[in-house]
Amino acid sequence: MGDTGQDSGPKEREKETSRAGFRTFLKETRQARGLSIRQLARMSGVSNAYLSQVETGARGVPSPRILRRLARPLATTPTKLLEIAGYINHPQTQGPATYEIETFLLKENIHFALEGKPVTREDIDAVMELLRKRHKGR
Repeated sequence: MGDTGQDSGPKEREKETSRAGFRTFLKETRQARGLSIRQLARMSGVSNAYLSQVETGARGVPSPRILRRLARPLATTPTKLLEIAGYINHPQTQGPATYEIETFLLKENIHFALEGKPVTREDIDAVMELLRKRHKGR
């Protein structure tokens, strides 16, 4: 019995699943944001050729450094990209969590975007004012 040189164990299958899942997430999220590969490349500073190769599967999952650069233009968090790419495990949740919305919106490690443009502190303040008015009426 010779060694075929192919690793088809659980770790290799898990790695391929992460690769395919990330590839799909990247393409679908980019398209949902209305961004071309060139636009995403320009916004993130990552080459469009590299991004195209990741989406087609010619390249593997990007490094954490590149994922951090992609997070803002894709309107997501670096942590979510790291999870989808398989660098970190999905958090174990024990039922639905409740977050105080203003605390969440003002977290320094989370950056929000709307239609590809950064959401400012003033935008968040306006949203909070609207929510407070709506909530008062209940």
